Amino acid sequence: MNKREKELKDELVKLVLATKDEADDIKLDYGKLIELTDAISKFDQENVRFSVDAKLVERLGEQLVAKKTTALSEIVKNAYDADAKSVRVEFINTEQPGGSITVQDNGLGMSYNDLVRGFMTISTSDKVKNPISPVYKRPKAGKKGIGRFSAQKIGKKLRLVTKRRDDSKYLCIDINWDWFEPGININSVSNKITYTSDGYNFEQGTLLVIDDVRDAWTESNIKTTFNYISNIIIKRDNSKTGDPGFIPKFYYSASDNSTMVKLDDQSEYIDAADLSAIAEMNSEGYLEVIVESKHDQRFNDTFKLNEYYSSVLAKVNYKVELLYFPLASESKSVKGLQNYLNNNGGLKFYRNGFNVAPYGEQYNDWLALDESSRRRKILPPHANTNFIGRVLISDPDGELFEETSSREGVIENEAFKELTEITKALAIKISSHVAVIREKKVTASQKGFKSKRKTKEDLLQEKLRDLKSKAEGQQQHENKNLENNAPANSTSNNENTDKHFDNSSNFATGIIEDLESVSETLREYIDEQLMYRVLASSGLAISEFTHEIQTCLTNLSLNSQALDGFSHIDNKIKTISNQLEDNLAMLIAYTDFFDSTMRSNSNREKNHYDMIKLVKKFLTAMEPTTKRRGYSVKTNYDSWDIWTKKVHVSEIMSILINLFTNSCKAIERAGRKHGSLMLDIKTTNEFMIIRFEDNGDGIPKNKWADVFAPLYTTETPAKAYSSDNEYNRGMGLGLSITEQIITEMDGEISVVEPSDDYATCIKITLPLAKESELPDYAI
Repeated sequence: MNKREKELKDELVKLVLATKDEADDIKLDYGKLIELTDAISKFDQENVRFSVDAKLVERLGEQLVAKKTTALSEIVKNAYDADAKSVRVEFINTEQPGGSITVQDNGLGMSYNDLVRGFMTISTSDKVKNPISPVYKRPKAGKKGIGRFSAQKIGKKLRLVTKRRDDSKYLCIDINWDWFEPGININSVSNKITYTSDGYNFEQGTLLVIDDVRDAWTESNIKTTFNYISNIIIKRDNSKTGDPGFIPKFYYSASDNSTMVKLDDQSEYIDAADLSAIAEMNSEGYLEVIVESKHDQRFNDTFKLNEYYSSVLAKVNYKVELLYFPLASESKSVKGLQNYLNNNGGLKFYRNGFNVAPYGEQYNDWLALDESSRRRKILPPHANTNFIGRVLISDPDGELFEETSSREGVIENEAFKELTEITKALAIKISSHVAVIREKKVTASQKGFKSKRKTKEDLLQEKLRDLKSKAEGQQQHENKNLENNAPANSTSNNENTDKHFDNSSNFATGIIEDLESVSETLREYIDEQLMYRVLASSGLAISEFTHEIQTCLTNLSLNSQALDGFSHIDNKIKTISNQLEDNLAMLIAYTDFFDSTMRSNSNREKNHYDMIKLVKKFLTAMEPTTKRRGYSVKTNYDSWDIWTKKVHVSEIMSILINLFTNSCKAIERAGRKHGSLMLDIKTTNEFMIIRFEDNGDGIPKNKWADVFAPLYTTETPAKAYSSDNEYNRGMGLGLSITEQIITEMDGEISVVEPSDDYATCIKITLPLAKESELPDYAI
């Protein structure tokens, strides 16, 4: 027997016997036991066993959860799978690395066995064996075994606190992910469990406290996570399963750090409704409707619909409460609203305060609104997903609306038919009300319709004319009052004076409101036109510039060759010739690059691209600059098949050029004699991870989130008497626009810890194209 093997076995025997022989209060050192048995097993000459390096946790985290927004989404989905009614996510000092994120739900909580066999078991099969949640029968949304890696992806430390309703104490576990170092068996890393009845005040559920957050979280990152959750989880209530619904709420610091901003369905989606309407059947059997809008006061109205008479519905206190989302160009623009409505839209039916399934559930067209919308006889949007609301009746004895024997819906008798017809007519009336106000066509057969919609310029002129007319009318009114106000007793004078001031006050109020409306419209118009003008003129200027420069470069190249022919005469001529040749090479590379990029903009079609080829093309174009400045450029790729989803090539190039120019400026500010750039691309199962690094002056950690805000710039102000070019550069829009482009690609950008010898690292995560998506030439 090997001497070392014998020593380990003796130590193991001693450990076990000592525990057995001593008093009962002496506990077995399980960590030491695992360490010894693992070491002894390596001396087995007849069998070999797989061992797992602790570094696997980090590697799996990077492979399975490439984006931090996806990582947090997976944790929230775990709360949904645990039958939670709500989850609260709070971001504390996450504008820079080192902050914390708390995720607290009121789900079922976990027992010790749940924790060990579920959360602490890699590649658990629980969600395969149990794909439906135990209480509310929800199809589980979380991916198999991703939660723990999500926590590791987000922060360096994790505290998990959980409690089931019947447990007397909270179960707590603390994990430090830095302990999972390479060269250590994963079984030997112990994580302390404690039990406490103090310090927490929830009856059931799970609390995750993720500390020492690795990356800065921008407002865009937080909203992206919330929108993703809202668009993939059906949060509506379900009376059939007793599911009360699922409500996620996010809290983060405002830009001034003085208040907390709240993200929930109300603030992000519900408030975007063009209008809300309440319709009630009065005692006479006629429908009375109240319409209100937060966004357009023209929609506000109260009216009676005499054509919708029903003595039957009057008996059951028929009432409809709804929100209308036409999703028109004039409506409030909210990202992800359409997906939210697809999951949560529809008018639900409530009998005696209880939701009656399946009316109003996803894909249930009980009012035939989807069918009507598809026919296009009524043109305003009025599908199920254009509404969120409920239809309420009170029928305690079930005289008119009796449940079926299967408890699935009600018996569809004449009363139910009348209810559906009137509710459908009401929904169409509401959508038509908006269309009429917005001067849009209501029916396909509407003859002689001519749109009266005005341009913004027309609206401005009309409002200004109204202001002038009001001013003139008021002036005439006041002059007439002054003429007619003959001297009288003091009481009469006071009354006239009061009336005069009342009229003046009302007039002033009207003028102010109109002026504010004009100013707002004017600002929108100017901003819109300025943006279009800048984009159009920039595109034309660059295109014309590159074309003309290319023509000149041909002649300059001939002149350079001629000058080179005289370089043997004088060393100065040779030096000048070499410098001219280098500068021409740089100009040719730049113009070729921008010319091809601008020409690609004319093609609006997106395509798949080989990212490595795009990077090489870009670096070739920038090579004259890097050579002239003496920069070293390193590239690393972990694969030769790195294909993008369908994108515009100009967007990829704009990302690269922005990062490149920022790095060059940072190196200049740092005064580096030898600038260094590194572009590293690694792939996971679904994403490519691009790291763009430089050895410039770096970005302070407390600014890692700020750099993506519009108008933020790391450049120092231009000195007095600087050129216009120096004043105008570095307006701080580059990274903000870059973040928007990457977000639209379903990607993510952040500032992260740089590699050794580098000062700044911008990390970009972009989705990879699936093999089935790629064209034949990519295989």
